[in-house]
Amino acid sequence: MSLNGDHTLPVRYFCTAGSGMERFLVDEVKMKLEAEDVCQLAGKVFFSSRAGITRIVQLKSAERIFLLVKHEPPLTLAAETNPASAASALKSRLLAETERWKTAVVTWRILQRELSDPHQKITATKEEVLSGGEAQRLEVRAGVEERVRGGEGDEPERKRRRRDELDDGRNKTKEGRENIGLGKDTDHSAPGRVVDRCTEESSERKGRAQTALQSEEVSFRISCKCSGSLSRCLSVQEISRALGCGLSRALDWKVDLKKPQLEVSAYLSDDLCLLGFPLTRLPLASRSYIRTTGLRSTVAWAMGSLAAIQPGCLVVDPMCGVGTVLIEAAQEHQDVQFLGVDIDDGQLLKASENLAFAGSGNRIHLLKASSMALPLSSCSVDAVICDLPFGRKFSTKTAMMADLPLLLVEMERILRVGGHLVVLLTPQLSCLLKKLLTPPSQLDPRGVCSSSVQPTPAAPLSRLEHQETHRVSLGSIDGLIHKYLKTEPDL
Repeated sequence: MSLNGDHTLPVRYFCTAGSGMERFLVDEVKMKLEAEDVCQLAGKVFFSSRAGITRIVQLKSAERIFLLVKHEPPLTLAAETNPASAASALKSRLLAETERWKTAVVTWRILQRELSDPHQKITATKEEVLSGGEAQRLEVRAGVEERVRGGEGDEPERKRRRRDELDDGRNKTKEGRENIGLGKDTDHSAPGRVVDRCTEESSERKGRAQTALQSEEVSFRISCKCSGSLSRCLSVQEISRALGCGLSRALDWKVDLKKPQLEVSAYLSDDLCLLGFPLTRLPLASRSYIRTTGLRSTVAWAMGSLAAIQPGCLVVDPMCGVGTVLIEAAQEHQDVQFLGVDIDDGQLLKASENLAFAGSGNRIHLLKASSMALPLSSCSVDAVICDLPFGRKFSTKTAMMADLPLLLVEMERILRVGGHLVVLLTPQLSCLLKKLLTPPSQLDPRGVCSSSVQPTPAAPLSRLEHQETHRVSLGSIDGLIHKYLKTEPDL
C-alpha cells in the first residue's frame, strides 16, 4: 500500500447494482477509482483497483461491495444427478484451492482494519516501507502521529520522549551497522550484502505478518442465492450446508450463524459461480446522511450524474419531495447551489429535516410553490432534475397524465440554453413524454403507448433535444430516466 492508503497491487472486487444501474457503476469506478479490467454482468460489475478501501466504499451507484474470491463458469449437472453428487461436485469446484481462500481472508482482514482505523494503517504501512533502521521508523511514526492528531498541544514532555527515542534508535542503528561490518573503518566496496540482508529481513517480517493473519481464528456463515439447474437439484439450505462443512474441514474455520466475523456470499446460476466476502455490514446504498428515504438513493445519484453539473451552477428540482435527489447531487458537487420546490407542506418539512441531517442546508434551499408556476425567471437555471411523483409511496393529488405538458413547459422555460433537463417517469408517462416532444410527422403509432388522455402542449417543446434514456429498477416497478438538452432560446 502507498502512503495515502492506496494499494501497491490491484485488488479484485465486485459490486451488485440495481437493474439498469450497471452502466453508471462502470463509469463511476473508472472515473473515481481508475479501475482496471472492468466488466459487467446483469446486476454485477467486476473491477480491479489500487484505491484504498475508504475510497471504494464511497461508491454511490453500487448496492453492495465484495472482495472477489472466485468467479467460475457455471456448474453443469445432468438432469438425473442426485443431491449428494451435486453437493460433491459443487465443493470440488469452489473449495479446491485452499490457498486462494487463505489469501482472500488475509486481504479481507487488512481491508477491515483499514476501514476501522485508516490512520493506524497508514502508520504501519510507512513503517513497513521505510524499514532501513529503527531511527527512520521512529521518525516516520512520530511524523504521522503528529499529523493525525491535527495539531494537539505540543507538550514539552512528549517532545523530549520522542527525541530520546530517536536518539536511542540512532544509537541502535549505529551499533547494528558496526556489528555487520559497516563501522567507520569498514570497506564499503560490497554494499549488495547489506541490501540483501535488508530485503531478507523485510520478506521475513511480511511473511510473519501474513502467517499471523492466516492463523487467526475465523468464524463464518454462508449466504447463498441460487437459480437455474443447480436450484432444481439442491436447495439453498443444502448448498449452504455443503459449502459450510467443506470450508470448516479444509480451513479449520468455525461456523457461526448468529455473529460471524466473516460472511461468505455465494451467487450460483446457469451463468456463473461467484463467491465473495462483503466488505461492509450495511449496503452502500443505505446512506448515512439521509434520515427519511424517498427515491432509491442510487437512482437519485444517477439522475444527478446525468445533469452535467459544473461548479457555480444553479440546479432546481421543481417537485423535490423529501429532497433525496438534491442531497445526492450536493454530496457530489460542492460549489453548486440547489433549490428544491414543492407545494406540499409535509414533504417540505421532511426535506428540511433531511437537509439538516445531511448538513447541506447552506447550499440547498427550499421553496413552497407550484411546479406549474415556478417563481423563477426564464433561462435562469443551469439544470433541472425532477422525479415526478407516482405510486402509493409518493402519492400526489396532481393528475400527472393531464398536467405533464404544463410541467414540461415550465421546466423548459426556466432552463437556460445549453442546460439539461433530467426527469424520472413511469413507462406510461414516458410514452406520453415521447409523444409530447416528438413532431407528429416522426411519430410511429406502433411505438407510442395509447392513452385515454390526449393533452396538447401549452407551448412548443421542440427546443428540448433528446440525449439519452435509461430504464432502471425502482423495486416493484421500473422507471425511465430521460435526459434532454435545451438547444434554442425561448420565443
